[in-house]
Amino acid sequence: MIRKAKYSDIDTVVKLILMASRCVFEDALKTNDEQQHEHLLRLFYNTNGTKFSCEHVHVYEQNGSVVGCIVAYDTSEEERLNSNMNQLVNTDYQFEQEGIEDTFYIDSVAVDENARGGGIAKQLIQSIIRDSDKNVSLLVESYKIDVMAYYARLGFQLLEQRTLLGTTLHPMIYIKNSKIKN
Repeated sequence: MIRKAKYSDIDTVVKLILMASRCVFEDALKTNDEQQHEHLLRLFYNTNGTKFSCEHVHVYEQNGSVVGCIVAYDTSEEERLNSNMNQLVNTDYQFEQEGIEDTFYIDSVAVDENARGGGIAKQLIQSIIRDSDKNVSLLVESYKIDVMAYYARLGFQLLEQRTLLGTTLHPMIYIKNSKIKN
């Protein structure tokens, strides 16, 4: 079952998001210290108005346990979300615009290793597509060819690659509405 995350889901959601987005926290904190990554993500999760706040997370619950999550938000809010996160991070790191303008952006998708292969990620992604009234965008690292192919099978189209924080990424978009801005 897919539902909005609750604050009580924090332990599992933090673990899952760190599986999907560890490099973001390494860059932001300039350390590989997993306890510091977890501390910052917990702060973001518990602070409304950040990309990783509870309000932007949906979870997949199976047999009473959270086994997957997706972080997604409207890119019209991204500048404010980034600003709020930048104020919480005590480094010179600056969170940047990731999503394609005027879309609903999927930031992270993660499924517990023991629950993979059952279509949970697909259901989470499809729930965002279904519930959003905008086109849906995401980024894939250029070397993850199999991941790009997976999203293409779900209906996402590949756009021209770009660089963000020194990493070559491929934006992908699921077009729900015919008016798209690149």
